[in-house]
Amino acid sequence: MLDLGLLSFYLGIEFLCIPKGIFLGQRSYVKQMLEEFGMLHCNPTIMLMLNNTKFSIDMKFKKIDATLYKTIRLL
Repeated sequence: MLDLGLLSFYLGIEFLCIPKGIFLGQRSYVKQMLEEFGMLHCNPTIMLMLNNTKFSIDMKFKKIDATLYKTIRLL
């Protein structure tokens, strides 16, 4: 048995020890997904979607290739 030091990465989950406890995150996984789908340099937003938002189909835009979104790997 080997002592490899503090746990930092295991099964795709990053571990960060902070004074209040341990933080679990998936920064590298999210970055990889954003790179794969060409969204790495998109602007993030802090605005949340409102409840009861109504959506409608806009016929002016081209159809989206659904196979691209089916390739997204879920956890």
